[in-house]
Amino acid sequence: MGKAQKTGTARGGGVLWPRPLPAYLVLLAYLVLLPWLHGGFFTHLAGNVLVLGLFATSLNLLVGYGGMISLGHAAFFGAGAYATGIMLQEDITSLYLVLPGSLLASGLLAALAGRLSTGSAGVSFIMITLALAQLVYHLALNSDYTGSTDGLLLLQRPLVSPLPLDLENPRHFYLYVLLACSLGGLFLKRLVDSPFGRVLQGIRVNEERMASLGYATRSYRLLAFIIAGTLAGLAGHLFALSQNFIDPSSLNWNVSGQALIMVVLGGAGSFYGPLLGALAFKLLEETISGLTPHWMLPLGLILVLVVLFGQGGLAGLAALVWRRVRPTRPGREE
Repeated sequence: MGKAQKTGTARGGGVLWPRPLPAYLVLLAYLVLLPWLHGGFFTHLAGNVLVLGLFATSLNLLVGYGGMISLGHAAFFGAGAYATGIMLQEDITSLYLVLPGSLLASGLLAALAGRLSTGSAGVSFIMITLALAQLVYHLALNSDYTGSTDGLLLLQRPLVSPLPLDLENPRHFYLYVLLACSLGGLFLKRLVDSPFGRVLQGIRVNEERMASLGYATRSYRLLAFIIAGTLAGLAGHLFALSQNFIDPSSLNWNVSGQALIMVVLGGAGSFYGPLLGALAFKLLEETISGLTPHWMLPLGLILVLVVLFGQGGLAGLAALVWRRVRPTRPGREE
């Protein structure tokens, strides 16, 4: 065999993905400078894509790596958003309290939901997560504390003193979103590449075999569920601050369905796939919704084509194009 190729394998789907460090550094520099290179609308759109990408990536930990298809992920997204809104309405304005409080709220809810659902699998798991999420949705819908159907209006954003960061400033807020999503994504990347991630993928492939090897499979599934729910809460926290508003619709099952669409469209089991799926989803929404209110129809057609003919979703397609266009060094074995 020749020298190892500088590509990574997405263990959930077998997608080879390039790892050119200079390209990543250029992309990072572009993302940091984006607010100064483009207008406010484009910056807001990019921030929304990052938040949705984090939300979808957290679900991908369950779907792509753990084999747990959850239709209740919006409950943790909404829990993080509502925790942020409620604390700000109660004049808890320090980010050092608001952010941990939001993560704690979503993490505790995920621990409770995971305790009730991770003992099941397949359709039973899907239906339990859906039922639990709808229960949380209806609690928020009928509670005066959450604003009921009117929702909560966020009149201020958290304070980050003594750091020179003003979250009321659109550019500063975008940088906060970029930092939070990057750290969340980096944590997930390290997690799926760790022994824990490999055991989780082994459980997805053959849970009985992993149990026979001595692994406490339900504990692994539960921990993955809690981590995914907590990071979904981080995305919800960022979403609430971005929209300056939160209502029960963020807890509804269709939000979980949209996240699942992003995962499948981008490539389940590919780490970067959900981000690509979120980007495609948001761009389709912004472009087609201006032409017709039925913009989900062409999205559904694209999703069907990806499922029927795609190999690893958009991430698989990007990796295929990369392998076709990259130069091959002499003596390298493909």
